[in-house]
Formats: sequence, C-alpha cells, structure tokens
Amino acid sequence: MVTHRRISRTQFLGYLKKLEQEAPVPELKLHQAARQFGLMIDDLLDGAERQHVKRNLVTYTGIAPGVIDQWRAAVDVEHASSRIDQAALGNSHNARVSGVMLTVRSRRQFGWSATTP
Repeated sequence: MVTHRRISRTQFLGYLKKLEQEAPVPELKLHQAARQFGLMIDDLLDGAERQHVKRNLVTYTGIAPGVIDQWRAAVDVEHASSRIDQAALGNSHNARVSGVMLTVRSRRQFGWSATTP
C-alpha cells in the first residue's frame, strides 16, 4: 500500500478555490484531502459534472457555492497545538517547540538512552 503525504490546510483551501473557479484540480488529492479532513466528498460533488482534462486533473462544474463555503469554513479553522514557550524556560530566540521535540532534544543533549531510568 502506498502511503500518501498529508495535504496541508492551505493546499486544500487552494483546491476549494479552484473548484469555485471551475479550474482543473488533481482528483486523487482532492479525495484524499476530503478524507483527511473528515469531509464527505459525495456532499461536495452531488450534482456536479466531471470532465477529465489530463492525467489526474479534472474539472467539476455545477458545484453549489454554498457547499464550498461550508467546506471552507470547516477547514479554515486553525487547530491550536500544544506549544511550550521556551523563552520562559531559558532557551534563546523565544523558541516555541512542542513538548515532544523538547524531549527528543533533551535526550540527545544529555545522552539518555531508552534503557536509562
């Protein structure tokens, strides 16, 4: 099974803009992004007419603008991730890294191994 790279939020918003303009979009990536963001592709393409352009590029005509707006609103919300303010802990440049990266960096810096308690 081939693993696909994640589609970024901004890339998916670009696909929605192209759908709105009835410009060609990569069909497989559009379907992958819809699954990734938990959206039903059938809701978007209901009543739309598909036209093959070349390779995996297709154009869809007749998509309801309201559905595209709903999808944009659902995807446009940036999800907050837990970050640690490293400047408060004494690290330079007001670095903001996740707790996982802090753990990985600490283990490398201090030479901890998986067997060390």
